[in-house]
Amino acid sequence: MTEFSHNLPWGEIGIQMIGFIAMALDCFSFQAKKRKWILLIQIAACVFWILQMLLLGGYTGAAMNLLAIGRAVVFMLKDKYQWAQSKWTLFITISAFIGAAMMTYENLLSLLPMGAMIVLTVALYLSDERKIRVIALL
Repeated sequence: MTEFSHNLPWGEIGIQMIGFIAMALDCFSFQAKKRKWILLIQIAACVFWILQMLLLGGYTGAAMNLLAIGRAVVFMLKDKYQWAQSKWTLFITISAFIGAAMMTYENLLSLLPMGAMIVLTVALYLSDERKIRVIALL
């Protein structure tokens, strides 16, 4: 816990509630039938994850979720723009997660968000909603 989080009126329970909302949105996103809705709900979840991570002092997790918002926006454009369909888009996105993990590295545990984000990036890059759900469960 950061010193800042102890000074909040709702304290640790409030921070846990923020995480619960983020987790519920993540679970709910995979119930969506269309890829666009999966991505939009993922963006909402990322906003709550960023807030929780910042309050807990988890800067690696906050950085990963900030990048995840950008990833979702780019992947939503995949049907409209040729550049968003390129494998280079996938490679650059994964590289950004690796770079963010290296810049915010604290210990081996700080690499876990990077691994999760890379797996989810591969899943969300796909166009088939069923495959997105299966890979995201890893």
